[in-house]
Amino acid sequence: MHSEDIILLAAAGFGLLVILSALGYWIWRRRRGDLGRVLKGRVWDQARDVVIPDGLDGQVHIDLVLMTRRGLVALEIKRLRGAVFGSEKMGEWVMLDNGRRHGFRNPLGPLEERVAALSHFAGGIRVEAYVLLIGDVSFPKGRPTRTVLPEDLAERLEPVSGDIPDGWRATWGKIAGHAERR
Repeated sequence: MHSEDIILLAAAGFGLLVILSALGYWIWRRRRGDLGRVLKGRVWDQARDVVIPDGLDGQVHIDLVLMTRRGLVALEIKRLRGAVFGSEKMGEWVMLDNGRRHGFRNPLGPLEERVAALSHFAGGIRVEAYVLLIGDVSFPKGRPTRTVLPEDLAERLEPVSGDIPDGWRATWGKIAGHAERR
């Protein structure tokens, strides 16, 4: 082999490596669920890390609150990878990833207290809540009802236009005032 052939072969190999890396990154981004892409045009506003009174001398933390066309959506965000085994009635869920077992508390249980606290705080605005699963996750035995993937969330949120309705603006300001980030 001549030196020109070796250089040409190395350049072709490097080019292939760049293409495969870009493809891998694109696949990773799609699986990860680009939340910004999902929410664009489907929410008027969002507030992260919202801490509001629970009505019983305590507080409730909500990862993400969305102001949508149908009202408020509270999201508990879980970043998971692997096979998850869990149901509404199980106290602990199990995630298996590359042979490793990880148990964690059922994230559906606290949803009701979040809905109650947010409903009380928001007056008459409709409130719904979900556990948003971000990552390469599967549920071999079936996915519980109030868990959603980013693409499911996109289907549930109707497009919005204009501004937040006047009757909801003051309430949203109150909620956003309890957020760490917007």
